[in-house]
Amino acid sequence: MVTVGDGTVYEFTDVTTCDTSATAPDSLPIPNGYDILASTADGDFQFYAARGGLNENAILFSASISGDFDDQGRNGQIRYDIEGDGTDLVVDGAQVSGTATMRASDAPGRPHGEETTITVEARC
Repeated sequence: MVTVGDGTVYEFTDVTTCDTSATAPDSLPIPNGYDILASTADGDFQFYAARGGLNENAILFSASISGDFDDQGRNGQIRYDIEGDGTDLVVDGAQVSGTATMRASDAPGRPHGEETTITVEARC
């Protein structure tokens, strides 16, 4: 589940990938590593968050929410990217949670504004 600063809640129920450094240490050997790919039940919105690497000196992070934000097609396939290095989201066993800042990357109309926060609660 992802809650946006404006109160919007996205429930990502169709999970394609959900691994943490605790549940998949061979794939995510760094501490606080995670790989999540999920979509809403209707498939309109996707959430992706990954923080991985072979060691602490070579960590890659990428995360975003994308999808169709209205029925009129004015904001189709817009994206908000999560900023930072991924340490705002914390692994605790099979859980990934935390609050991070996200910025509109390609968002006509910017339904959540130019910049906002999100709170992530995921259980792998």
